[in-house]
Amino acid sequence: MTLADEPGGEARELLAALAGIDRPILFCFPNADAGSRALIASAAAFCATRPGARLVTNLPSKEYLSLLRTAAALVGNSSSGIMEAASLGVPVVDVGARQRGRERARNVLWAPGERGAIAEAIGRAADPEFRRSLAGLENPYGDGRAAERIADALEACPLGEELLVKRAMRLERAGDGWKWSDPA
Repeated sequence: MTLADEPGGEARELLAALAGIDRPILFCFPNADAGSRALIASAAAFCATRPGARLVTNLPSKEYLSLLRTAAALVGNSSSGIMEAASLGVPVVDVGARQRGRERARNVLWAPGERGAIAEAIGRAADPEFRRSLAGLENPYGDGRAAERIADALEACPLGEELLVKRAMRLERAGDGWKWSDPA
């Protein structure tokens, strides 16, 4: 919601769209971006008048991912919706322009910051058929096993003495540019 001319405008539109949703709603505090205090105040006011709505400051990773896995959808402009939700096959409604240009999986539906468009995208995301269509979804950001693969690659590297000896490299002119060469 942070790239809008008036960040609070998109928040009002999002809350208006959510007012018509008959499901539990969990708001997580936003990052400390422009307009975040106003967004927190608006979400708190929404939760104060809405049974089944709650605002949380922070969730431990396991708790957050457990809640995300069981959510009907993640709605907002969170990078978590773009990056993590695909691994769990969770539908996402990306609201506004903040995440524009980021690679995304087919679980992400985009909606401009207008209540009708947001409500329509939420309806599509919550459709069981859409959720079923996400079976076998591949996350463009990987499968969560990068650390394991890096550790395996490092373990397979020979750590001979030649890697520990520092060598001088020479910077030489090469055509219109420069290149490094090994003086040895």
